[in-house]
Amino acid sequence: MLILLRYTKDEVVGKALWEIGAIVDKESAISAFSALKASGYIRYEDIPLKTKQDLIINVEFVSNAYDVGDTRVIQCNIRDITARKKVEVELQASQVQLEKRNWAVLAYAQAALALFHADTVENLIQNVCNAIAEQPPYLVSWVGLAENDKNKTIRIAGVSGYAKAYTEDIIVSWFAETPYGLGPAGQLQKWHTNIMND
Repeated sequence: MLILLRYTKDEVVGKALWEIGAIVDKESAISAFSALKASGYIRYEDIPLKTKQDLIINVEFVSNAYDVGDTRVIQCNIRDITARKKVEVELQASQVQLEKRNWAVLAYAQAALALFHADTVENLIQNVCNAIAEQPPYLVSWVGLAENDKNKTIRIAGVSGYAKAYTEDIIVSWFAETPYGLGPAGQLQKWHTNIMND
């Protein structure tokens, strides 16, 4: 523990962990110490400890209390699992990214099938929206068609998904001089128009 927490022997002998400042949550530590004295055993898979340099590390903490003659002895086994936790977090992030890619591929595949089965433009648009919104992370999917009216309106031609009510009150435009034209849909349509005109 001395090496792990960067304290000297003189700084820890005769003191509880919360007295030297290693315990992040002092109240929980005192409660756990009471439980240890009562049951003789506690185990934590992952608790944060603070080193002398105020660095937070994750540790696995196992403690036993037993009698040696007339003396009550408390033994603590502390293992640094900071590196393991970092790997676990990175693995979880990778899994999330993989799931997002899978959702995107499935949405693309379903949208491609919609192209096959649509008999009208309206059905095609709606089927594509449905296909995308069927994937778990997508709360709403909508398709807008750019109009050439004076307000350069983007008309919602199809919408699907749990949050499709979102589209009921929105005003979307590709007219850069209005706030309505500064959103993603408006910027995309403006960019597309500029490309086509070049």
